[in-house]
Amino acid sequence: MTEVAYSSDELNPPKWLNSEFFTAALRKFTKNETLEVTKVELRPGTKAGEHYTSIMFKAKVFYDSKNVSENSMDLILKTIPVEEGHKMDLLKESTVFKTEMRIYGEVLPEMQKLLKQIDDETIIAPTLVYQSNDPAPVIVFIDEGPKGFKPYEKPFTFEQVQVLIERIAKFHACSFFLQKIGKLSNFDDCPFTKAEGKVDLLSLFYRDCVFDALKTVKKWKECESYKDILEKITQIFDERLEEIFQDKSKQPYQVLLHGDFQFKNMISRNGGLRSEDFLLLDYQYCYWNSPAIDVISLLCCCCDANTRKNHREEVIRKYFKIFNETLVKLDYKEALPRLLDLQLEMIRCGMVEFMFFMSFTPFQLIDFSKLDLNKLMETRDFHGATKEVFETEGFKEDLLKRLEFLVDMGALE
Repeated sequence: MTEVAYSSDELNPPKWLNSEFFTAALRKFTKNETLEVTKVELRPGTKAGEHYTSIMFKAKVFYDSKNVSENSMDLILKTIPVEEGHKMDLLKESTVFKTEMRIYGEVLPEMQKLLKQIDDETIIAPTLVYQSNDPAPVIVFIDEGPKGFKPYEKPFTFEQVQVLIERIAKFHACSFFLQKIGKLSNFDDCPFTKAEGKVDLLSLFYRDCVFDALKTVKKWKECESYKDILEKITQIFDERLEEIFQDKSKQPYQVLLHGDFQFKNMISRNGGLRSEDFLLLDYQYCYWNSPAIDVISLLCCCCDANTRKNHREEVIRKYFKIFNETLVKLDYKEALPRLLDLQLEMIRCGMVEFMFFMSFTPFQLIDFSKLDLNKLMETRDFHGATKEVFETEGFKEDLLKRLEFLVDMGALE
């Protein structure tokens, strides 16, 4: 049997994850004040390479109560690191944990109410059990693993991506509707904007990686005709992204973005082809902006190369169709967004697509089990971790096709 390599910072759980903590959590969840936890079995929650900010643990919790004896519940917990290092530094300087707690505590329940009102049985995310800031920020969910759910190991095929399109379209539509009726205030703290005392995620995860990747791509003979454009990208990169992420005046409409929309942040069972067999995770980077950004993430960070190459427009059209259909079912009274608006936004946000393709898409083709994520976060040599991918024929063809499209659309000017 192959030994499972867990994330090193999840080998020693915080001491406060004890019977007393779980008793308080389950009493609130079950509304049963007679419940007493009798035993807790903790183990690491993620394998090496699966998670890079918070730390996670799985728990088998045994409990008794006045009416029930010898019962148990499988849980998964997300909390902040207890060891000094890049994860702790990142969370200290960002609002990601606060954002996710707000999504699970306030936003997702309102979205589920809306869907229930229109007889839509879609379940967006795992069930929240408990969350608190005492003694440390922590979120507790039902562990869906025993029900057969597991993380994706590979990007989505066109068949698999259908349920993902539906899920993000409904998530966006519900957020749009909630904001219009005054039940959702804007999440204006975009993780990619700069502010004093705030971690610069754009620099941390993307800029250097994109610039290093550009050095590699500019050496390809197939890119000689793009030489001037590629050279100029380093000069306009920050300006274009600041315009996309901060200046909303040019956006015809906005939604609440997932913000970290990639295949590692989803779980499924039975292949994930039915809505009930798919769940969307990790809402730490949600913010208010153009829906095009999540749709671009869907294409670059979730879909496989064949889907991007042969079904791009089908993906966009289906997403938009479900988005508008959901608004109609919710009895939205104002003028509906137009497909033209979304298509123009996809072009206007072309620099984001280029950024994701140069930095994130290559990670689809590496073996995460062989990746020392802690070391990678320390060195931040993200392109170095994927450099070999750039020399494979499949990825090179995929990138060149995308580059040709973005250049022809004027999206990188």
